[in-house]
Amino acid sequence: MSIRGWRAVTVQALSEKIGPVADLLVEDVLAKQGVGEEGMNATTYLRFLELLYQELPHDVDRKALCIALRRQVLSLYGHSGAPGKH
Repeated sequence: MSIRGWRAVTVQALSEKIGPVADLLVEDVLAKQGVGEEGMNATTYLRFLELLYQELPHDVDRKALCIALRRQVLSLYGHSGAPGKH
């Protein structure tokens, strides 16, 4: 099941931390992951967050940001956000 609206939520949260480059960063991570927006399901989003973590600037609390994104995006779409429970 594809997650709808994940990109808007993700870019908004990233924009608050890293500014206008957030959309470019999402594009870059999607390209590295080799998936499009349409194919984003819960498992794919978790992998996206792993790659995003590696690309985020080190002056950002990367772990907290990725955890918050996981909870926010997956809970909006009926997933617990906990590893192994989607």
